Amino acid sequence: LSGKLNTTLKPIKLKRHGDALEYRAMMCVARLSTAGLNPYEVFAKKHGIEEPNQFGSREWTAWYIRKGEVRVLQILRRTAMQQMEELKKPSGSSKGFIVRETGACPVEKSTPLLDQL
Repeated sequence: LSGKLNTTLKPIKLKRHGDALEYRAMMCVARLSTAGLNPYEVFAKKHGIEEPNQFGSREWTAWYIRKGEVRVLQILRRTAMQQMEELKKPSGSSKGFIVRETGACPVEKSTPLLDQL
């Protein structure tokens, strides 16, 4: 992929350092996707979720794109949460671990990352 891009930057390669760190990463992904969904929920309450009647109009196109963005964020959150549940289970190679559910990856510190996307 890096050969196809017009950039001199090399892709970042991270080594896996254990289930606990992967769990925390998935927790951050789940929280960031939840934070990313919040503006859409506010918009849906204000404007409704009904598809506009005029097919191909600017309103219909915006609705369709917004619906796709919400769907992607929901899939991302669901996938991260499923992975978190799998990582919590003890496996044959490692013991189960306990993760502090509150206080890790605070949303206040994570949401500025959404502005950089």
